Amino acid sequence: MPEICLSTKTWRSGAAWFNQALAQAIAGAGGTIAYIAPLSLPEDREPHHPNLTRIVISRERVGEGGRMARGLASLRRIVTGTLSTLAQRRRTRTFLFSIPEPLLFSLPLFALLRLSGARVVLIVHDAEPHLWRFPSALRALERAALAASYRLATDLVCLTDATRDALIARFALSKAKLRVIPHGAFATRAATPIPGSGRLLAFGSIRPNKSLLEVIGAVIRCRRAGLEITLTIAGEPLDTRYWQLCLARIAEDAGGFDLHPGFVPDDALP
Repeated sequence: MPEICLSTKTWRSGAAWFNQALAQAIAGAGGTIAYIAPLSLPEDREPHHPNLTRIVISRERVGEGGRMARGLASLRRIVTGTLSTLAQRRRTRTFLFSIPEPLLFSLPLFALLRLSGARVVLIVHDAEPHLWRFPSALRALERAALAASYRLATDLVCLTDATRDALIARFALSKAKLRVIPHGAFATRAATPIPGSGRLLAFGSIRPNKSLLEVIGAVIRCRRAGLEITLTIAGEPLDTRYWQLCLARIAEDAGGFDLHPGFVPDDALP
């Protein structure tokens, strides 16, 4: 019987890699764990261990089909993930959530688990979301729901001291409820020496909090000052409006940029 159930909606990108490695590490440390998530991309990141029970749920669609098809796929993921997590309550008392489903669905799940006597541990990657889902007029409601998720959790695990401090300052949470466990480094291939070629890289999901627009502006100013540099941008745009702003700025000096928008597979990393 699994001692721990780890549930997440992630299956690709750095957040998913973190969860896949976490499940593998818990199993490798001697814990028995049920890992509930969509099938990993790439699949060779799938955790495998005798102590690990793998429960695969549906994926959402990314850039495939119409709006209704994508919505139905996301709903399937939510339903299969929620039911699979609840089914583990018969065997498991401790539940870890890392990048859970939207608050509309995760709040009732947290409440049901707590009412059943389960321990709910929420891994907090950021104190507040990078992109709020509700319009600004409903921001207070969304923020209240986020605060409720923090209060429903038995324990909160932060990856940095800064996140812990932000939770205390913005949500008045008790320091005794918070634990800081650093993210740690992913195992990667050996890096080659920096070539000094003037080629720069902005890598990862494209969203406003990463300040890509400011980086683009800096590259343009440097090139105008005579520096022979170029910037490669590789990552998936998570905010379409923000990406359009970036593209408009890039158009001022298109020769200085090499664009690879979209999910970056492992074999492209070297």
